[in-house]
Amino acid sequence: MVSPGVLRAVVELRDGESEAFEPSIDSAGRISYPDLEAHLDGREDDPVAVLERLTDRGAFDSRFVSKAYVCPDCDTEGMQYVTACPACESVHVVREEAVVHPSCGSILDVAPEDVGDGVPCRTCDETVERRWLDRRRRHRCHGCDSWIDEPEHRLRCRRCEATCPPEESRELPLYRYPMAGTGERWLDRQLEARRSLAEALEARRYETELDATVSGNHVHLLAEDSLFDDRLVVDVHDGPTEDDLRQLVGTAAAVDARPVVLSTGESLGEGAIELIDAEGVTVLTVTDDGLSRASIDVDRPAGTDSLLDRVVSAIGSPER
Repeated sequence: MVSPGVLRAVVELRDGESEAFEPSIDSAGRISYPDLEAHLDGREDDPVAVLERLTDRGAFDSRFVSKAYVCPDCDTEGMQYVTACPACESVHVVREEAVVHPSCGSILDVAPEDVGDGVPCRTCDETVERRWLDRRRRHRCHGCDSWIDEPEHRLRCRRCEATCPPEESRELPLYRYPMAGTGERWLDRQLEARRSLAEALEARRYETELDATVSGNHVHLLAEDSLFDDRLVVDVHDGPTEDDLRQLVGTAAAVDARPVVLSTGESLGEGAIELIDAEGVTVLTVTDDGLSRASIDVDRPAGTDSLLDRVVSAIGSPER
């Protein structure tokens, strides 16, 4: 299902300067797509799920950008990599030049510039001549004044300054979503199907409104005949689910309208067909010649056949 809000966002992306829906991290540490979320109307709350469904349909591509790390304590994104002392956990660990006794590997308690003719090694009690000393860069902890062969990996929050092992942070892979090669054709199919149905209904003296708000919900098309006090609430789908149909039926019932689904793609599942039959939903499908009634045995309220037959005939006619 693609809600009117999502369709608006895709149209804006295609017609605007942006090439893709770009990711960001919101204040709660969640992946956000602001250009899409600005158009979401409550029917689809998770922008990542919306974009993944559009990708599954072939309308968009999913391309990896990077990874973000979120603080587990305060949900701030942008943690900094640091090294830490395994003994005292201080992050004040710095690589410095050390004087090393090569025989035992001990670091001698003397600065490189202070090495005299002989330096005592506390580990092996040997006085080491200058020529046998080795200078190496080692990690030194200034928290407990110890030398470290291998410091531990940590991530430090730039906000609360808490540190944690990388595996304890929240790792978020970020993807951008440009329109796929077939995406524009998919979008045109949705828009053309909706426009064609609106024109056919207008030819039958219905007043139509695209992307309408009905009883607090957004629908793709509202058609009203004030003379006969008749209303149609229409949703455009390329694969309506049971939840889509329940919402459509509830919206239509709130304004005493008849629910209509305009299907532009996938076949309907068994559960959806049962709901269509139980609730009297009229289903139209897109064909190469225009629109036709779906070959689904559904019950409809009395008096609806003649109207919808005229609509289907008008839209499906090659002369339209």
